Amino acid sequence: MGDDRSLVNELVDLIRIPSVTGEEAAIASHLRDRLAASGRPVVSDRTSLLIPPPEDGRPLIVLAGHLDTVPPRGNATPRVEGEWVWGRGAADMKGGLAVLVRLMEDAAVASGWARLGAILYAGEEGPLDENDLKRLLDGSGKWAEGAALAILLEPTDVQIEVGCLGVVNLEATFLGEACHSARPWTGRSAIGEALPWLERILRFENVTHSVGPFLFRETAQVTLLKAGAARNMVPGELTANLNYRYPPGWDPERGRAAALTLAEEAAEVRIVDEAPAGDVPIGRPVFDAFLARTGLPARAKQAWTDVAQLSRLGVPAVNFGPGDPALAHRDDERVHGDALDGCLSVLRRFLIEGEAP
Repeated sequence: MGDDRSLVNELVDLIRIPSVTGEEAAIASHLRDRLAASGRPVVSDRTSLLIPPPEDGRPLIVLAGHLDTVPPRGNATPRVEGEWVWGRGAADMKGGLAVLVRLMEDAAVASGWARLGAILYAGEEGPLDENDLKRLLDGSGKWAEGAALAILLEPTDVQIEVGCLGVVNLEATFLGEACHSARPWTGRSAIGEALPWLERILRFENVTHSVGPFLFRETAQVTLLKAGAARNMVPGELTANLNYRYPPGWDPERGRAAALTLAEEAAEVRIVDEAPAGDVPIGRPVFDAFLARTGLPARAKQAWTDVAQLSRLGVPAVNFGPGDPALAHRDDERVHGDALDGCLSVLRRFLIEGEAP
């Protein structure tokens, strides 16, 4: 899998640096020093990093990835078994960061048909309003608005994933009348009030939406339930979190309205979090060239990623990285060395070979 400084070795080094959301300073410092040693101009902005592109007439391609991980669960220390690297962040997304850094250091890539900029940002795994990418895109990374393509190195198992779902999280509250559990006829259970609605959401039929050749599924799930104050009380209130996902092409107002309609039986409804869908950049020249030149399978991103934040600025964006998304956040999180090398090889060839689309 390469020379003495293989991507596996570099990934192991990155996993060794804890970077749980809110604690990204150490890994940002490590990567700042590493990238600066290559001669690239590196801008530190709080605990995020930016590598501005050179100013010339070539098309701009932005490489992006988040620095943070979810908390470890017995997998903070990396280990290598055969061709696999195990540890928190191996798939999501320190493997992608290792590939990103190698590309930014590559002299042949730097002199290719595209000029590269990069954004390595904090706070992705937390709430959207604490995700640092929006602040950067509106501030020190505003140069990214002119990108012909942005590649987000989120885990895709070295397949191209386009667009992303929009999401609305809302709290639906159902009211009953609390009473002693030994005399339930003196009150009314909020669980009983909510039960028809809960059953309806459980039976929600996922709707498939076509965006060009890509299929996205509209979904609705109850993900959190809270009811009751004591073991011997009939609960007078039940609150459920409805997690609703809608396809690209819908604006946030349409997604919000659809979610609210699903919760119309509730006594009280409160939207607690939402994020827009990411566009599918069909017809954008560099995106079309990426699909054609790589020849890789492309599929819809059945989740939310930061391509939505780039789409907001009109930047065509794709998800493409070495990790398997099914292994993200798991206790057995891992990535295969061939996926690291394969992702790097695909992107390097694309950025070096041929002419600007």
